[in-house]
Amino acid sequence: MRLDQLERFVDAINEYNKREEELGKALGQFNDSYTMISFCPAIVESILDFIKEEFEDTGEEFEYWFYELDQGKNKELGASYENGEPIKLDTLEDVYNFMLANKASK
Repeated sequence: MRLDQLERFVDAINEYNKREEELGKALGQFNDSYTMISFCPAIVESILDFIKEEFEDTGEEFEYWFYELDQGKNKELGASYENGEPIKLDTLEDVYNFMLANKASK
């Protein structure tokens, strides 16, 4: 998988999440007790599973970057580590390069 392809998957997940949040807000306007639910979490999970399988990401670095590091925006958590060395996961390109190198070394 090329970086631009991975970028399109990330953009698709972000767009899906944005639309789902907008729908939840709209539904909440009509019902004060409405709580946000995910309408089809299988879509996002399928994309994440595909990425994980494609890169043989057994350490789940991509999901860590996507969720915990909020796509590199959360600098408070710090780096993930491999063999005691920090792994740079600031950008999608960083994650891509790490996963590509990791896959090649297997």
